[in-house]
Amino acid sequence: MVKKIKWETLINQIQANSIIFSDSITDEITEIDDLFNAKISTNYQVNLLTDMLNYIDSDVITSAETGIWAGMDVYTSSFIEKDKRYIYLLANKLREYVAFYKKVLTDEGVQRHLVYAKEYKNDGNSNNTDRNINSDVPQNSNLYDSQHPESNSVFDQAIADYASSIAKNKADATSHTEGTSGTTVSGTTWDEAKKNIQMMFYNELKDFIYSLPERIYSLYSLDTIPAPELVKKMIDNYKAVGNMIHE
Repeated sequence: MVKKIKWETLINQIQANSIIFSDSITDEITEIDDLFNAKISTNYQVNLLTDMLNYIDSDVITSAETGIWAGMDVYTSSFIEKDKRYIYLLANKLREYVAFYKKVLTDEGVQRHLVYAKEYKNDGNSNNTDRNINSDVPQNSNLYDSQHPESNSVFDQAIADYASSIAKNKADATSHTEGTSGTTVSGTTWDEAKKNIQMMFYNELKDFIYSLPERIYSLYSLDTIPAPELVKKMIDNYKAVGNMIHE
C-alpha cells in the first residue's frame, strides 16, 4: 500500500537517530578529526567531520519539528516504512568506514618504496699494428728434366718464378675508452605519499557522511509520486499561480 508520511514520522519509525548517530560513532568521528589535525592539517585546526555529523543529525535526520526536512512529504510503502534493516546496515557501514580510516591514520606498517636505477655505457676505439709476410716459394719438385738433361729451363723457370716479398706495415696505434656511471634514486617521499592517501580517504568518509540523508530517502521513498497525488499537486499549483496573478 502506498502511503504519504512526513520525513519526521519516517525518522521516528525507523529510529535513525539512535541507530546511526550513537555516542560511540560521535566519539570516533571526533577522535578522527583530532588525528587528522595532528597529522595533516598542521596550519589550522578544523573539526569538519564532527561538525557535519552533528549538523546532519540535528538539522536533517532528526525527529525535531525544527529540522529542515521535518515537514517534507515522503511517498513510501506500508511494507517498508517501519523496516529498520537498512538503517542498521547504513550504521554498520559508517562504523566500518570510520574504523578503516582511523587505521589509515594510525598505521605505520605500510611498506616504504624506493626505486633505484643505474646506467653504464662504455665506448672504445683501437688501431693495431699490421704486419704482413708474403712469400711465393717454388712448388715444383721436378726441377731436373731427364728428357733434356742439357737444359736448365725448368730450373731457370723456377728461379724466375720465385718471388719473395716480405712487407711489414707499421702504423701508430691509438686506444680510446669512454664511459659514464651513475646512480639515480627516484620516488615520492614517504610522508607525502601517506598524506595523500589519508587525505583521499578523509574526503571519501566526508562524502559518505554528507550523503546519509539522501541514502535514507532513496530507500524508503517511491521512485515517483502516485498519479492522484500528482493531479492534486498540479491543481494546487494552478490555483497558486492564479492567486498570484490576481493579487
